[in-house]
Amino acid sequence: MADLEESIQVAWQAVDAAPERYLNPAIYFNDLGVALGDKYLRTGAIADLDEAIRVTGQALDMTSEDHPKRALYLNNLGSQLHDRYSKTQAMADLEESIQFTRQAVNGASNQEERAGLLHNLGHRLGSRYSRTRAMADLEEAIYVARQAVDITSKDHPNWTMYTTNLGVQLHKRYSTTREMASLEQAIQLARHVVDATPEAHPSRAGHLRNLGHRLEAKYSRTGDIADLNENIQITRQAINVAPKDHPRQADLLKGLGAALMKRFRRTRAVADLEEAIAHLRSASGQSNASAVTRIQACYAIVLASIVTSDWRQGYEASDIAIRLISKVTSRSLEVSDKQHVLRQVAGIASNAAAIALQAEKGASVALRLLEQGRGLLATSLEEMRTDILGLRERYPELADQFVRLRDELEPPATRSADLPDEDQMYSWQGRGTRRYDAGNKLDKAIDEIRKRPRFEDFLTAPSGREMQVAARSGPIIVINVGQCRCDAVLVEEHRIRVLALPYLKSQDIKKKVQSGSLGSPMVLEWLWDVAANPILDALGFLQPPLGDNWPHVW
Repeated sequence: MADLEESIQVAWQAVDAAPERYLNPAIYFNDLGVALGDKYLRTGAIADLDEAIRVTGQALDMTSEDHPKRALYLNNLGSQLHDRYSKTQAMADLEESIQFTRQAVNGASNQEERAGLLHNLGHRLGSRYSRTRAMADLEEAIYVARQAVDITSKDHPNWTMYTTNLGVQLHKRYSTTREMASLEQAIQLARHVVDATPEAHPSRAGHLRNLGHRLEAKYSRTGDIADLNENIQITRQAINVAPKDHPRQADLLKGLGAALMKRFRRTRAVADLEEAIAHLRSASGQSNASAVTRIQACYAIVLASIVTSDWRQGYEASDIAIRLISKVTSRSLEVSDKQHVLRQVAGIASNAAAIALQAEKGASVALRLLEQGRGLLATSLEEMRTDILGLRERYPELADQFVRLRDELEPPATRSADLPDEDQMYSWQGRGTRRYDAGNKLDKAIDEIRKRPRFEDFLTAPSGREMQVAARSGPIIVINVGQCRCDAVLVEEHRIRVLALPYLKSQDIKKKVQSGSLGSPMVLEWLWDVAANPILDALGFLQPPLGDNWPHVW
């Protein structure tokens, strides 16, 4: 790490001197971008990646269309944008990454360079397939990945990397088509890669994990526990050879924990359950790992806690997961991006509230977790259209900054027609990068607003006391469905309490949703029996009112 820091320092010095001392300074900007990108891969610090994208973009701006280094700069920028997509799930970054990589392939100067660029294009098309499920992307990803392998000799240092990518795309095709031939080929390629990778090679951990992942898929298909056992053994090896402080260590630990949980469900061996939870806890606590990985590890702990009835452990994991959601729901994300992220963390807030009640944390804590989750999951532009009159009266500059940045995140169709033309304002930067930068600035502006007296709760979820005030015009009912229990949180002007709904079951709800008969009299009668009637009874609404003075509930 010290060598990397020194190389970044030297690269900054070269960049600072480049415009005055060199005719073609772009190469120094590119070198700095590569070094900063490498640092991000080691540390997971997103600020380094943002800076890498900025300076690599500057290198591209300085380079003519026919420059021999242009394909290199295009590819590097595409790689960095793809890395940021992997972190933030902003689709615009992925689209720009693919666009730049296609341009790089077209500008390749020789077969060796072309192979590397085809590999990268295949990897990025595979990422888009994983997001959109467009088979055309996957088939093209397999085609260009196979081209990269075919034009590369087996003794070339990049052969294992190219072969790994081909196996990854074939595995994706199996996951969609269930064609065993694709999975068997993916497993065979993964074994070849592991065999060709020296014990001390830094990529060995990733290659082992890929093989383990495919064996796990085969176990899920065939039920042969030998495949699951080999996956566990291989993932242990991967953890042992991976650097302990590497951001991907959490992925390995989460994968091992998940595999051990599968074996526990098969064999009921308590040792597997205990070890699984230990690895999942380690994954959830790795601060430089992907927030989604940490959330998924926390959620796996929650599900394990339901099995063990360790409600305290489940509550602690739930609380961590709720706080981490803010790291994956950036305000800069498009609505479709946010929906994609939220599908990966669905169910966390409701299960967190249910576990909190099992842990006897009380109604207010359960409501706080639900509102925190709802507020974090819905940080939309529409919700930011709040009345800022009070803010403008007391802090007009902050109010103007908030409105300007909020409006910068508006979709293009709703933007003002008199804004400057994009070509006049930007060169290589695409819409995704501009939104990302604006989102970061908006987060900082909101933090500044919350430091001001009377605005500490600006754009936060309402507190329990605020909800009690809102209940003056009628009780607020929050129905929560968790895997371990279902409840109604009843918010009244004078108290917040919980009503257990023992006959409302999550599995029954799923069955009725799948049946497609939600509006049938039978389902409505069931809802009355298991939820509506007990809630109204608890609120004291036992008979029709006199006259037309009907009570309200919210």
